Amino acid sequence: MYMGKKRLLIFIPTFPVVSETFILREVQQLVERNNFDITVVALKQGKVVLPQDLESVVKYERLNPISALFGLFYLILKPLRSFEALRILGVGRAYLFIKSLGYSYIFSKYKPNIIYSHFLSTPSTVALVASTLLVTELAIAGHARDVLEYPDLVKEKIKHAKFVVVCNKNAQEKIIELGSPVVPSNLYLVRHGIEDDFEKTQEQTSQIPTILAIGRLEEKKGHKFLIDAFKMLKDKNVEFKGTIVGGGNLERDLEKQIKDNGLKDNVNLTGSMPFDKVRKLLTTADIFVLPSINTDSGDQEGIPNTLIEAAMSKTPIITTDAGSITEFLNEGSASIVAQGDANQIANAIVEILQDNKESVRHKVESAYIQACDMFDIDSNIEELEKLLLG
Repeated sequence: MYMGKKRLLIFIPTFPVVSETFILREVQQLVERNNFDITVVALKQGKVVLPQDLESVVKYERLNPISALFGLFYLILKPLRSFEALRILGVGRAYLFIKSLGYSYIFSKYKPNIIYSHFLSTPSTVALVASTLLVTELAIAGHARDVLEYPDLVKEKIKHAKFVVVCNKNAQEKIIELGSPVVPSNLYLVRHGIEDDFEKTQEQTSQIPTILAIGRLEEKKGHKFLIDAFKMLKDKNVEFKGTIVGGGNLERDLEKQIKDNGLKDNVNLTGSMPFDKVRKLLTTADIFVLPSINTDSGDQEGIPNTLIEAAMSKTPIITTDAGSITEFLNEGSASIVAQGDANQIANAIVEILQDNKESVRHKVESAYIQACDMFDIDSNIEELEKLLLG
């Protein structure tokens, strides 16, 4: 059907992004396997340095007056397809339609056979319009917030896409709820791939236990409950060093909470860090805590990469049942505490610190085996690749 390699255009609004390293790994693997002629189109670069091996395939393209003008020519050159795209989108969204025409022109320069868009929100709506105008196949990857809080035109995307993939059952069930009374035949569960290259080390800078949390400083990560737990530990004269890695809109609030609770000597809020430094922290920490919650707005976790990485680094884990977390971990592989319960977090920390090593080791090994089984990068990328090639 295709002469030479299939031309794959991957559309990602911002790339690469610290909180979306799973997308970066996926792109790198697809490029390395060399079964497609790949172009990544992104609107802007994130705060992560673009790896050298991707410099030739990543194009940063923002809509400009020239692209927008050339996009309008589709109304003349492809009136029927333009009308169909507008019908799918809805006449009340004329501004997004005009923008999508412009992006269709940008995409057309790379002559794609298939457009693969991340996120079930607006980005894949743009890709839906473009695939209609350019007569290309469409594939979509849904993740967490884009599915649970900002899904857009789910029924239409299921109808017109070659396939839709999601990385957790929570998102899968939401798509079914929004898009169809039955499970769509083109909806697939494909996990993120993580390389098993975390080697636990016993290297410690002090005898004081280190407690690590990694994640964007936003409500659903539940950091304020961890800080409350840290205060309880200090009040009980439990020695510890807490490190919270990540940036976000709650940074000032959390800094104030740390200061107000007299924890400045115990807890370090580091901001965002390069992954090599995060890896070092993961492999030397005594405990990893992710106290996530389901927010009132509907924001929930998928299966956070940090949990998978903590499991692969063989670090004892404390977390909650928020989102799809217990799809991965359970009481046999982690300490599962109630959402928003600082007292349970504090007790779980003390229990791990005081528990017999054999009990902790059993949970750590169970989490490691589960992580390697569910998130093997080779098998998961191979599954995605088969869908794209099919």
